[in-house]
Amino acid sequence: MRLRKNKRGISTILAALLLVVISIVSGVIVYAWATGLLGSLMGPPPAVGETLTMDSYHWETDGDLVLYIRNAGEASVTIDKVYARGEMLSATAYTCTVDGATTNDIGIDKVMKITITYTFVTGENEVKVVTLNGNVFTYRVIL
Repeated sequence: MRLRKNKRGISTILAALLLVVISIVSGVIVYAWATGLLGSLMGPPPAVGETLTMDSYHWETDGDLVLYIRNAGEASVTIDKVYARGEMLSATAYTCTVDGATTNDIGIDKVMKITITYTFVTGENEVKVVTLNGNVFTYRVIL
């Protein structure tokens, strides 16, 4: 068996250039993935069934906060807990009404009135509404 002495591979310059191109392409792919570009190109994720948006709020003369929360999702939602400034409120510190009836359930495209009795501070206050499924919706209100 005779070995060929004139076998030639690619030059070292071409090999180095090929490695640089592979590294740059890999870096661009990782960057696009990390910044979410690929996620936006592939379309939005499937819609979550629970979506609560705050239509408005106002302060009563006695200091109570009244939130108007709309169920903009695709499923009925049950309110489980309400937090004011990081503190979980007792069930007697807030009332939920839909169409005048006291209930913790809010149907699709219905508006819930949540009246919160709590001592808020002047400035920005955070209110969190937690559903029975564990989804947390945070709203900021200013006194």
